[in-house]
Amino acid sequence: MGKNKKGEPLITVPCAGCGRTQRLRERRVVLCEGYTCGFGGHSAKNPRFVLPAVPDGCVRHIVPNAAGAFSGYNTRFATPEEIEAIARAREVLLTGQVQSPCR
Repeated sequence: MGKNKKGEPLITVPCAGCGRTQRLRERRVVLCEGYTCGFGGHSAKNPRFVLPAVPDGCVRHIVPNAAGAFSGYNTRFATPEEIEAIARAREVLLTGQVQSPCR
């Protein structure tokens, strides 16, 4: 663990997709389950990387710039309102797939 000009300790934050790291002051890092160097859970250096699937009844929250240029992600249980919104979105998706001529 190094120190910067202000004498604050630096922590190392790795990208879950490619292993690239950033060293930042601890107070500049938003606590998340993991971090990626691309936006939305993608890895800029490893385009084949995908985050694990979100379990049923859960939602994933992406935190832009959670650790410098890295995005963070958290998976948590969905609230009742979020569960209803997910059900409505799936219904709209299925309706669109049924109506689409491109099958």
